[in-house]
Amino acid sequence: MENFWKKHIKWIIPVALIFILATSIYTYFRSQKTNTLDAWASFWSGIFGTIASVVIAVWIMQRQIREESKNRRKDEESRKNDNIDNTFFNLLEIHIDNQKEVSIELIQNIKTKIVFHSNQVIEKIFFKNLESILPYIIEDINSSINKISETFETKKNLANDYINKLSYDNLNLSIALKDLKSFTMEKTQLSWTTKDTIENNKHTLNKEIIDFYNLCYKLDRLSVIISELSDNKSNLNYQNYNRRIDQLNYLSNNIQLSKNNSDRISIIIKKEYSTIDFQQKQEIVSSVLKQYHGKIGLYLRMSYRIIKYVKENVEDSTVKNNYFGIFRATMNESHILLLFYNSSYSKSGDGMREKLIGTNFFGKSDECVEDSDTEFIRYSELIFGNDDIKLMKEYCS
Repeated sequence: MENFWKKHIKWIIPVALIFILATSIYTYFRSQKTNTLDAWASFWSGIFGTIASVVIAVWIMQRQIREESKNRRKDEESRKNDNIDNTFFNLLEIHIDNQKEVSIELIQNIKTKIVFHSNQVIEKIFFKNLESILPYIIEDINSSINKISETFETKKNLANDYINKLSYDNLNLSIALKDLKSFTMEKTQLSWTTKDTIENNKHTLNKEIIDFYNLCYKLDRLSVIISELSDNKSNLNYQNYNRRIDQLNYLSNNIQLSKNNSDRISIIIKKEYSTIDFQQKQEIVSSVLKQYHGKIGLYLRMSYRIIKYVKENVEDSTVKNNYFGIFRATMNESHILLLFYNSSYSKSGDGMREKLIGTNFFGKSDECVEDSDTEFIRYSELIFGNDDIKLMKEYCS
């Protein structure tokens, strides 16, 4: 009925006005012929009474129509909300069943594989950089060895004199220090027995022995470092990578490096995953998740379906956040991390990423700070550290 009035009001009003005007003119001229205005007055009182009645009736009718329309919309909204609620919790029940198949141990295995492959990339970058600066570093090491040689013989003679005298007072200690007597610039090797003996008796040995031992230890360490840094790198693993890092740190702190070499070393010894660009991380994560697709695929698809359903069917932001909060409450930290790495780094996770943007699903903006935990994820559990934090910020509202 309301639509009828809106549709035909443009011609109903003009026709009614024309009819009233025509009738009024006809009544007026007839009243002139009979010399009385009673009919004219009666006509207009009837017209105004009718108009008032019609206006009141139309107003009441329109009000009733609006109330009915409002109630109908409320009922429709209520039925829609009930349908959304029922669908959401039905999907959630299926999701919880699927989640039982994705154990914390399984997710930990996925993380371990991602870290392993990331470390391999880091090693390649590290050793490529190391190979490029190695000749310059060895020059600095040899220069340091040459400086040591200038005082080596003098300090050795002083130490040997003390060891010879010591043989009369403490034969066992003298024997334990025999490596020092046979140590030369060419034969730069100390046994663990000698090292332990020096360390355990530092408070009783004289300054000449300690000085010469420190000199020998430095030469011993430098000769090993030169040998290992120059060694074939075909069978390197992450443990060897860490050893090279320690060696470069030792060089930086214990020998006179040129400024250029010092700067070069400081760059390549940074154990940061930022040395891997986003594309490399994406390749690694996508590859690992693909290997486990048979075990996590159903879980990820159902998670995406729930996120998509809420994002597209719930308009009120408070209600929407409540649904996401309920969904997230069914997961532990490991499952939330799995969704994060799938949506942030996996090539097949773009759809989930798009739906999660602006939801604060992994933490609020003021929580996504470098080296910090969010409400739902500890920083120590992140694979790529602050690079992950930066990506989390993109999901904040």
